[in-house]
Amino acid sequence: MGEKPVLLFVHGAWHPPKCYNAIKTALTNLGYECVIPKLPSVGPESHGVTWEADEAKIIETAEPFFNQGHEVVLIAHSYGGIPATAATESQGTEERVKRGLKGGFHSIIFLAAFAIPVKGWDLITTFGGAYPPWLRASEKYTKARMIKAFIPLY
Repeated sequence: MGEKPVLLFVHGAWHPPKCYNAIKTALTNLGYECVIPKLPSVGPESHGVTWEADEAKIIETAEPFFNQGHEVVLIAHSYGGIPATAATESQGTEERVKRGLKGGFHSIIFLAAFAIPVKGWDLITTFGGAYPPWLRASEKYTKARMIKAFIPLY
């Protein structure tokens, strides 16, 4: 990675992009290009929107940088770790080179984020199969299976 990568922040469920303005400014002042797209599943208008829509938004945001030959580092906070991990499927720099494509995701940084470590697991499985005793769910839980983490986590 010769030039500085593009930093793509994937915000948490209760942290809209503006919450990251201070760190974005600091990193921009150090010469990094930073982007923080608003995830479609976040906000009052998002009922029924799932992590798959967020995954698509991440890829849509990254693709122009890939096409310019840039590597992108994902910085995923809280819930953002779920769609960020999913977005890496077939989009890593090495995978893209093998297909004759430029750019790609170089790495992912989990910032107090959820990481789903096994293909087919969901967040509840990651918690051991049940909600933690301190968590009270107000709506019926609907499972959405997670795909494999394509950038090695360890």
